Amino acid sequence: LAAFLSVGLLPAILLAGLAFVKTKAAIQQEIERNLTVQAASVSANLDKMLFERLQNAVTWSRLDVMQDIQVRDVDKRLSMFLADLQAGYSDVYAGLAAIDGRGQIVSSSHPAEVGTAAPAAAHWLDVTQSGTPIALELPGGAAQDRVVMRAPIRSSFTGEPLGQLQLTLDWNDVFEVLDQAGGDAGRMLAVLDGEGRVIAA
Repeated sequence: LAAFLSVGLLPAILLAGLAFVKTKAAIQQEIERNLTVQAASVSANLDKMLFERLQNAVTWSRLDVMQDIQVRDVDKRLSMFLADLQAGYSDVYAGLAAIDGRGQIVSSSHPAEVGTAAPAAAHWLDVTQSGTPIALELPGGAAQDRVVMRAPIRSSFTGEPLGQLQLTLDWNDVFEVLDQAGGDAGRMLAVLDGEGRVIAA
């Protein structure tokens, strides 16, 4: 009986152990592959989303209507334009504003902000889009679900800086992408910037 067990049972145990190890490694590789594909998909969605926001900042800052900042938007044409833009992108931008060289809001999609100082925000990173430098900022306080983009407004005649176009992004769009990717599986997703800081989760 002992000899039979040694000959029959011991190899069976070894084979079962080997099969378990191989199966575990295969499952782990499959899980890692699925997570990598999902992370790449989420990254591509966020990349596309941010590219569109950056391109809007560049395009809008170069429009002729932005030149009204020189006359402090006396006829409110620029403010009405910004209000129309925000209404059209209601789920994207929390606010749009034109700021002069002294940091004062000249035009805004929110009329009450006109004449006030642009709120301070912590500098996050600098991006160049289509040859235009854009500064991104992270507001503090209660505005944790906001990201601010600032694109320069230049004179059409001299090229001198006139001020900045400020786009306040609703960062909840990013949170929604992560929530949808997490789904019912209970997965936790986080977005880190180049310095390893969590900027969305």
